[in-house]
This record gives sequence, C-alpha cells and structure tokens, in this order.
Amino acid sequence: MCKKIHVKKLFLLPQNESGSHHNLVRIHSSWVDATRRRLDRFYRNETVCITNTVNNLSIIRQINGGGGIKGFTRDAIAIDYDGRDALMIKGVKDNIDCDLTVRLASWFEIYRYYYNHQDMGYQVSMRLGIIGTVLGIIGLLISLIPLF
Repeated sequence: MCKKIHVKKLFLLPQNESGSHHNLVRIHSSWVDATRRRLDRFYRNETVCITNTVNNLSIIRQINGGGGIKGFTRDAIAIDYDGRDALMIKGVKDNIDCDLTVRLASWFEIYRYYYNHQDMGYQVSMRLGIIGTVLGIIGLLISLIPLF
C-alpha cells in the first residue's frame, strides 16, 4: 500500500514538457491510477519526491503517465534537464542508468520546495500565503484574549 517505486532507468522529457513552470515527471502508466480507486498506485498530478539514493539529493515534481515514450519500462521515469541537474545526474541521453526512489511528498516538503523555488512567482506567492496564515493565527489569538 506504500506508494514508493525504485527507478533504474532515466529518460529525458521532451522540450515542450520541460522547464520550471511544468515540474513534471513521467512514470510508466501501470503505476498511475486516473480513477483514484487503487490505493497502491499514484494518482495523476500527485506531488512526489524523487530522491537520488547515491547522494540523497531530491526534487519535487507532479506525476503523470508515460505518454508513449519509446523504451519506457516499469522501472523507468522521465524528467527534465533541470531535474537531472538538481539530482546531480550527468548526461543528456535517454536510457541512463540511475538509482532513484519516487515516493509521495509530505506537505512540509512541498511547502519548503515552493518557498525556495527558482521561479520568483512561486516563491512570492508561497511566502505571502505563509505570512498571511501566521498573521491570521496571531489575530485569532489576540481576539480570544478578552474571552479569558
């Protein structure tokens, strides 16, 4: 029931699916359940953490099915060049040997990733959201003081 897979092969995403605004990873379609009925499968557009087990570097991506990539097997994923660079995986060819783990990302990992995102739009909106939440909690606590 644990949503976690070990990856041995790495493919490069096409140019139109790459970039910091996509944050996309493609896995074999047998790991993806679009109907959300199977608890042991990932759901489409679910946020996952991809960890390089050699150096413990990780990235956060949104998951999608394989999309008809040639040579794609159950133990392979496709990520963009920036994701490879962040995981310190060298080479731009398809079908590179690697040792990665894909698992569901915790809410803390998601917030931390977008708080430090390289795109300023994600960064500012996340920081403003966190500041607004903290100020809202402080306002609530201040408004509760007269009740005691």
